Amino acid sequence: MIQAEKNGELRSEIRKAAEQGAVVEFRPSAEAMVYQMTLRNWSDLGLGLLVKKNSGICKVLEKGHTFAMAVHKVGARDRIENVRVEVRHISEPAAGQHPDHYIIGLLIRERMEG
Repeated sequence: MIQAEKNGELRSEIRKAAEQGAVVEFRPSAEAMVYQMTLRNWSDLGLGLLVKKNSGICKVLEKGHTFAMAVHKVGARDRIENVRVEVRHISEPAAGQHPDHYIIGLLIRERMEG
């Protein structure tokens, strides 16, 4: 179950806004359904997702959770990067921005082949 953090993490790298059409696809556990979500931003070390508070994913993700994910940058279906990520934070956006949403920060733990 999600417990939102009020303060964001300080990070050493700058994230880039994802281009329109960039998505991630993942199954957070064997029992969970496959989720496909718009990629909000990314860096060499991590990814950011913007998720509605009432989304089903909020029932299964928590800080520290790790899972595999396919990243489709720039909407190019032939350019897929497979990574293992860790949920680093689940935060509420700054006041007035994206009401009723969480920002989920993911750390890339491993880049996988195939």
